[in-house]
Amino acid sequence: MDPDPELDPIVAALERDAAQLDREGAKQRCRALCELAYGRKEPVPFATAKGVLKLLQEKRWFDLEEQVAEVLIQAGQDALEIRRRLVQALIDQKRLSSAQAHLARLIPESAEDPSEHAEARGLLGRALKQRYVDAKAPEVPRNAWALQRAITTYGAAYQETATDPLWHGINLVACLARARRDGVKLPQTLPDHRELARTLLTLAKETFESKPSNVWAAATALEACVALGDLAGAMRWARTYAEHEKADAFEMGSTLRQLVEVWQLDAASGDVGPRVLPVLRAGLLKKENGSLEITPAEVHAEAGSAHTLQKVFGLESFVPFEWYTTGLERARAVARITNQFNAPVGTGFLVRARDLSPRFGDGWVVLTNHHVVSTEGRLGLRPDQARVTFQALAGDGARAHEIKEVLWSSPFTDFDVSILRLKDVQGGADTLDAYRIAGGLPELPAADTDAPERIYVIGHPFGGGLSFSIHDNLLLGCRDPLIHYRTPTAGGSSGSPVFNSDWELIGIHHSGDEHALRFDDASQTYEANEGISILSIREALQHGAPPA
Repeated sequence: MDPDPELDPIVAALERDAAQLDREGAKQRCRALCELAYGRKEPVPFATAKGVLKLLQEKRWFDLEEQVAEVLIQAGQDALEIRRRLVQALIDQKRLSSAQAHLARLIPESAEDPSEHAEARGLLGRALKQRYVDAKAPEVPRNAWALQRAITTYGAAYQETATDPLWHGINLVACLARARRDGVKLPQTLPDHRELARTLLTLAKETFESKPSNVWAAATALEACVALGDLAGAMRWARTYAEHEKADAFEMGSTLRQLVEVWQLDAASGDVGPRVLPVLRAGLLKKENGSLEITPAEVHAEAGSAHTLQKVFGLESFVPFEWYTTGLERARAVARITNQFNAPVGTGFLVRARDLSPRFGDGWVVLTNHHVVSTEGRLGLRPDQARVTFQALAGDGARAHEIKEVLWSSPFTDFDVSILRLKDVQGGADTLDAYRIAGGLPELPAADTDAPERIYVIGHPFGGGLSFSIHDNLLLGCRDPLIHYRTPTAGGSSGSPVFNSDWELIGIHHSGDEHALRFDDASQTYEANEGISILSIREALQHGAPPA
């Protein structure tokens, strides 16, 4: 393809933004690309358009993918694959009615292209399947109809796609099994899902043996084993899939969504879920852009199953699993902070009092932001208004604890931290491993080719369930006492612990800004989240900083 002096610089800049997980920069490049596309006499070349949309999908920027695809189509680049990627972006945002409206035109218009026709029909099945799953009411006729039509759609695509039937076939298996569990009536002429699963498992094994780079073959084999109740096989394929270098966060997230939403696997109950889901989640969180939300019950179940899984299924050499279970242990010490009426305000976490300062004595203290809890209560809660709940702390019963005293506090303009002592001792705290405090702050890679340093935050975004916030997770820089990083955090994450890649505590999450001043060039800004160094807080305490 010939160089394009107008288009190529924009695409190159977008690729750099994506590599740095700079969403704000990517938005600007996408806007520039759209403006250029509208003004060109010729459409944006297909290869360029495809590459841009694939890049946005891999970064899970589905809204940007939708915007760019829509403009590319309007500006003349209406190839079938570009239109299909627009539909994918709509489905990934659960804009199912819009997706189905596009597919009503795309399916008949792609009839002369077997590959794209099969892809389009598969997307229709996916949209219908998602409608059924989201409704959670199989007894309602329109919901049952959605699942029935998804089965018909996947079935027809499976029959017509002889060269690569795995995707449509395994979705057909999942939908047939779900219909059987939910009592949705189906024609007797449809295949038995277990028989079909055995056929697909054989085909997936053969495909993977002949082409080990085919990550979807491994995912299909895993799902077929789930359908057959083959726990040992499911574990083997889960590990193969989780370790596969070609499996990115988008693909693994899709597989986990299928297992949880359609197969209804639960990490806290059953036989397969508690063994397969932790392995996949461990692999996902080691992928760039990996993100996960996990319930307190799942924290208990997955942390408790670690030894059994390692012993029975030989996971000792599966490094992400051991790393993941350490993260689960860190999650147990994280608290949801609410007012006395249970309205969410922020996050806090337990640390050993002596690890911060000998003057605090023995036992545990809670760290949170000054703007979440402080004696002034101007920005957040007064101590008598706050309630602290450790949802993942075994033996604590998710009790709402009251605050006995504020041991030390520093305002938003300084360290923005409050150190709290609770009125009673948490029953499950005795089983906790105290957070290891890092000996220093992480450093940026020495060269562009070096692996980026990753930052991990565990909190309660929007006051919801315990959430691993490990998405857009690049260290941007440190300047005592501040840490800048690209980990998406939301309201309710204030006061969350910030860890390095070894799960050592490095700071407390403080705020986020789309136009934060850069450490390396104060005349420039970037999108960044900001944490306060735990080392700086401890140093201030050790040098006699006055108490609250």
